[in-house]
Amino acid sequence: MEKVIILFESLDVRVERIYSNGEISAPGFYYNQEEDEFVKIEKGKAIIEVEGEEILLTKGGEIFLERHTKHRINYTSDDCVWYCIFRKHQ
Repeated sequence: MEKVIILFESLDVRVERIYSNGEISAPGFYYNQEEDEFVKIEKGKAIIEVEGEEILLTKGGEIFLERHTKHRINYTSDDCVWYCIFRKHQ
């Protein structure tokens, strides 16, 4: 079961620490968010599919996803820990 901890939240920014244990996106599901998202892996591995291309992220790996960039999680290791910073557009 994935655990999300909100570390900080304001009107335009939210910072989350996420613990994943093998979670993946549901078949056919893609995120299409109103927010920009910066992702950094602290521990473990994840494969993120971004508009049809799979990207492997390992410890220290990072990716920036502009709002409305379609993406999904195709793999997380059992010990995956990541930080996500969301920036809202107003």
